[in-house]
Amino acid sequence: MTIRHLKIFLALYNTKSTTLASKQLLVAQPTVSIALKELEEYYGVKFFERFSQRLHLTQAGEEFYQYAQHIIDLFAETNQKMKDIGENGSLNIGTSITIGNYFLPKYIKKFEQEYPNAKIKVFIDNSNNIEKLLLENKIDLGLIEGIVDSPFIHVQPYFKDSLCMICSPLHKYAHCKSIEPEQLLDEKLILREKGSAVRELFDLQMANAGLHISPLWQSISSNAIIRAVKENIGISILPYFLVKDSIDNNEVCTLKINKLNFSRHFNIIYHRNKFHSVFFDRFIDICKEITAD
Repeated sequence: MTIRHLKIFLALYNTKSTTLASKQLLVAQPTVSIALKELEEYYGVKFFERFSQRLHLTQAGEEFYQYAQHIIDLFAETNQKMKDIGENGSLNIGTSITIGNYFLPKYIKKFEQEYPNAKIKVFIDNSNNIEKLLLENKIDLGLIEGIVDSPFIHVQPYFKDSLCMICSPLHKYAHCKSIEPEQLLDEKLILREKGSAVRELFDLQMANAGLHISPLWQSISSNAIIRAVKENIGISILPYFLVKDSIDNNEVCTLKINKLNFSRHFNIIYHRNKFHSVFFDRFIDICKEITAD
């Protein structure tokens, strides 16, 4: 098996056609077919089934894709890293909205003080999308609060956080210390979108309590949710660090929901086969150092 075999497999994976793969790679079609046959014989499995002149991926092919893609990416990354030895490295970081809004600027400021010539590119999205970017090797590492299911991703918890319920000072719960979960059924809930770590934890706790909540609003913007709560349009559950300033300024009130556990961890995530550069490891250390302060 060679790098050439892997590149041909990936072209077949993306095109599902030996003809299209050969055009993409600028090689003869028999070359593609022979390489696929050699790969399948080498591993003793079928990566594709052939129906109606199209290639259909098998389970073995799906598993092999993750390894093939990362071997090719690591090969390209190795070439690039060798060119970037010194002070001119780069990092692509993906973060959830909470970490991106509240903590990431502190991480980057510290990192750039130590490596002024390094380049950092940032993607801020919900946790599910950050995980996808990581698996597609579009980012080097992710900082999320969500649960990761992929066996190809290493998860490293580095800070404990919690969600809290907020309401307007004009809301009937404003002076309550706590409420029961069942009381949320009669309230106008303004929640983060499906796929966000905040929403996943909220829905899980509601399910554990035997409750199903249909929100009045759903939004990808925590700031929009906070503004709506300030206007007494509804109540919400958001990360403490995102609403801390509003609480301190008495713009919103917070209270406990009995019997529910909204604690969670911030996680550093990266592909298990990821190359660890000096910049990569130092950025992880900075995240731990600053968040712990």
